[in-house]
Amino acid sequence: MKNTIIDLRYNIRQYIGWLLINFALILLSYFIVNLISPSEPDKTRLFFQLSGYLLFFWMAGVLYYSSLLFSRRGFILDITNLPLYVLVNVHIVSFLLQFAAAFTFLVIVMLTDRIELNMSLIGIAYFIALTYLLLIPSGILLSLLEYFSQHMRRNVIILLTVIMLSVSILWVPVQLPALVVKILSLNPFYFLVNGFQTAVVEGVSVFYKVPLHLLFLCELIFVYIWTFYLYRKLKDEITGK
Repeated sequence: MKNTIIDLRYNIRQYIGWLLINFALILLSYFIVNLISPSEPDKTRLFFQLSGYLLFFWMAGVLYYSSLLFSRRGFILDITNLPLYVLVNVHIVSFLLQFAAAFTFLVIVMLTDRIELNMSLIGIAYFIALTYLLLIPSGILLSLLEYFSQHMRRNVIILLTVIMLSVSILWVPVQLPALVVKILSLNPFYFLVNGFQTAVVEGVSVFYKVPLHLLFLCELIFVYIWTFYLYRKLKDEITGK
């Protein structure tokens, strides 16, 4: 938390700027929906999509900046010589705080618009925790891969674009064939985004698909095993020790 406070202190304008952009996007989206199609189903669908976008923004911010840790080498890395996993966690917590503020603002906007919410607080906390657990190894892996890539910034942008298109932000699952949705469910990022969206719109029904939860946990364990292996194998070579 100490290092997160330092990061927020030195990058406060950056975080406030992103937060204001998200606030503006939320207000603009609801203004357009109320202007074009002010029915409650359309507003609920927008809430579904925006909540998924905010969770994705948390993921994207963490993965992007984690992938540039070695090239940027800010004062935290140079002076305190913190381990890589601590630096990744600093980004996770910083963007988590921004996500929490933006999502709270989104819920307030929904309530002022008199839209009935069927949120599951347990489900929301559950998917936030799972997202946190996935971002730790994912951020570390991208940081390690930067050591071997000369075009990491471009590659990460392409990766994040693919992830955004594969999760239910620009579209909703009912618009796709059932088989396509099942295939997308194999993607851990889709599972997290769609699960969070379901928790904020449909409540506890998100826990009914037990096989998908077990599949995600297996994928999470697999990612942690590979991250631990690569980190132990490469950390001395990368840091020059």
